[in-house]
Amino acid sequence: MYVKKTDVINVKRQIRNANDLNNTLMSILMSVLQEVADKINDKLKARIDEDVYINRNNYYLNGTGTPSYEFRESVTTDEMVKGKNEVQIRIFHDKEKMSFKPDDFMHGSRYWKDGTADIREWLPKIINDGLSGNLFGKNKWWQKERPYFSNTLKELESQGLIRKWFKEGLKRRGINMVG
Repeated sequence: MYVKKTDVINVKRQIRNANDLNNTLMSILMSVLQEVADKINDKLKARIDEDVYINRNNYYLNGTGTPSYEFRESVTTDEMVKGKNEVQIRIFHDKEKMSFKPDDFMHGSRYWKDGTADIREWLPKIINDGLSGNLFGKNKWWQKERPYFSNTLKELESQGLIRKWFKEGLKRRGINMVG
């Protein structure tokens, strides 16, 4: 969800010292960072649709031809980690948002080497890099690289989107970022 201009509340505080300034700027930074992370999540989900699901619907959900979309919907963010002068947020796939049905090869396989059959935590790497091997059968489309994550990174970097979105978020909060 994107923050609309009308949703942004300009914080007007009296800044009496360096600590007040730091707290005000960190509050703004956290708000902008969450907004940027949401946009990255949306971009990543769109790439999953394009690179993972489109033209690959002949097998999903036991041959129904329709993906569950759980892999796409597992894209999420952690709570922000705030340091003294920095803020971090992690974008990742939450494996708990994906069903696990190894007998149907849904996010798992009884052929997995350690016998657990649950491969949800490795699915991003397997799908992006085409590393399934014979895990779900031989000579199939899912053995091919479907670089949704790599393509998302390339798009974000080549278009300078993270910087652009960050600058826009700051500007909506009354801060012009130079450079």
